[in-house]
Amino acid sequence: MKRVLLGMLFAAAVAGTAAAVPFTVTFEEPSLPTGIGTWFSGSGVVFDPGWQLLTPTLTYPAHSGTHIVYSVGPTAWINFIEPVRFVDAWFTTTSNAFPGLHMEAYSGLSGTGTLIDTATMLKNARSIDPMRVESPNGEIMSVVIHDTGNAFTMDDVTFDPVPEPATISLLLAAIGLTILRKRRE
Repeated sequence: MKRVLLGMLFAAAVAGTAAAVPFTVTFEEPSLPTGIGTWFSGSGVVFDPGWQLLTPTLTYPAHSGTHIVYSVGPTAWINFIEPVRFVDAWFTTTSNAFPGLHMEAYSGLSGTGTLIDTATMLKNARSIDPMRVESPNGEIMSVVIHDTGNAFTMDDVTFDPVPEPATISLLLAAIGLTILRKRRE
């Protein structure tokens, strides 16, 4: 009976921690609609309705694959269902305005709450590395992207969800039961 219980606890802990690994949205799903909005909500992320699917061009190349997204306005947000530790994204901007593209991390949805971190990319540039905003405490609930010249695209958004406390408790319980079992043998 103890082995069955231990196995169930371990399986639950492993399944729960699997949800806490970084996840990347590549925009390559075959049936992806033009307006991506809530399409990825099952993966823990919701995009501003202004984000639209786009085929890459020489001016706006993809980081990977055959699709990118662009914002129809000068500002767009990305919300997370659960807090995340970091957000990486690849951008191209053709703005002639200074200073260029900004990505800001907030503790609330749609750019509300406390500003946690910022990243800036110069005008007329393409990401050599992804832009990153991060929070060691894992309190990012949204990012807001804006360009002073309103001409930018985004590809390959990666985020790192914070494990839920229940998942951590299950994992610790499984480890504790394993130790008790070893001591009794």
